[in-house]
Amino acid sequence: MNYSEETFGVPGSKHHTPAEMDEHAIINGVHGKKVFVVDSAGNQIDGATKNNQRPPATTSTIYNITMTTADTEYSQALPANTKAITIQCQADYAVRFAFETGKVATPTTPYGTVKAGMVYYEVGLNLASTTIYVACGTAGQVAEIICWS
Repeated sequence: MNYSEETFGVPGSKHHTPAEMDEHAIINGVHGKKVFVVDSAGNQIDGATKNNQRPPATTSTIYNITMTTADTEYSQALPANTKAITIQCQADYAVRFAFETGKVATPTTPYGTVKAGMVYYEVGLNLASTTIYVACGTAGQVAEIICWS
């Protein structure tokens, strides 16, 4: 059975029946046309909530954490529903980070390191209530943390 562009958004393409689709999604943007996601009955669904996909981030927050004293832990609560995060040092120094206290001042596993001149990032997150802890071996450095929620 062929469906119209209003249903699938890909003119001239042969498609299976909704039952054969078995809730497989058509990805937005095929051939530059708007497409819709449909379930096995052919009903249009919200693809952002299907198959554990999350709605896109709508808010960005930038934190500049001044690490006044070397090898001292500094903390920052992240926004609820953080979906992505980047961490870097404003200058060319390494920054240690962890998601539990007591790991970064005197490096104790588990912790991560953003190497000098590099950026750490994570996407596809869904953090409810999270605090990040950072430290640097050089006094007076600034950790930049950018969160999208």
